[in-house]
Amino acid sequence: MNDSTAYQIGEIASAIMGVLMMFGICVFFVVALVKAFSTRRKEWIIAAVVASLPFLLFLGAFLTGVVMGFTKAINRSNEIAAARHGSPSELLTATMTPVSGNVLPYQISLPSLEAWAKNDSKPPFDYMFSYRDAYVAIIPEGIGLGTPERIYAVSRKNLASKASSLQTTTSGSHRN
Repeated sequence: MNDSTAYQIGEIASAIMGVLMMFGICVFFVVALVKAFSTRRKEWIIAAVVASLPFLLFLGAFLTGVVMGFTKAINRSNEIAAARHGSPSELLTATMTPVSGNVLPYQISLPSLEAWAKNDSKPPFDYMFSYRDAYVAIIPEGIGLGTPERIYAVSRKNLASKASSLQTTTSGSHRN
């Protein structure tokens, strides 16, 4: 995907034009429908019928999006509530799938690997995965390359250079 300013402006402009076209079709449908009922002329009846097809497709797509959005929100809120209460959730109870390293020999397990999207890995990351708003990036380090504090600092620096928003948590004496 291109990240240039011109490309982003083009995407925004095309989205605005698409919304305006759908709005125009909906307005024309309503006007044609009112005219068809008030004048009872066959031209307005035909116009209302023809304009109803894209209107109904737009309405169906909109309602499908609303239903899918509500379903996704309910599933996500159930998962968050389960995590807060320490109850089993879909993510916590999923079977663990091992992933082997590319750079150094290691193996980790991700729950329900098919639900995670594998992102393009760029150095220094061996693997990058995402699941909804969660991201996992793996930086393999050989044995004896430094203290946990040093590895944490390097990892945080590399993640900060790639992420637009970064939150990290640590435990024990490795707080930063």
